[in-house]
Amino acid sequence: GQMSAKAFFETTNGGSSWDLRAETCPTGISHGNEPGALLCAGYSPALRMLPDGYGWLWSETGTLQSTSDGGRQWRAIGTKVVSMDLNCPLAAWVVSDKVGELLVWTPDSQDFDLYDTTNGGTSWHLIRSWPVLHRAGL
Repeated sequence: GQMSAKAFFETTNGGSSWDLRAETCPTGISHGNEPGALLCAGYSPALRMLPDGYGWLWSETGTLQSTSDGGRQWRAIGTKVVSMDLNCPLAAWVVSDKVGELLVWTPDSQDFDLYDTTNGGTSWHLIRSWPVLHRAGL
């Protein structure tokens, strides 16, 4: 659910055992500013991790977070291009701890926007925007 607890686990032995690295709002209240905390908000979370432990986690309600230590600590990034309940990150491509791309859907304006970052999400550049065209009778 949108405000349900979430957890991030890691395996180093092909899935024989798993270690808890981070969890969200075990009390059911999300503050989002505790060290290492993942946000409770959001549903359909998705994740992209690199072998060096850097990765992004995003959800369809407008959250985007990054980790640089294999999921133990998380921080919000992308607040200039994703906003809670206003737009939805749909996909992300993480190249390094500095470089990545993010595809965002904005329901109010009915468009898809593709952004990139070259500084780990501190700033974003709009690469392309695709408006959804409405046709009469469809």
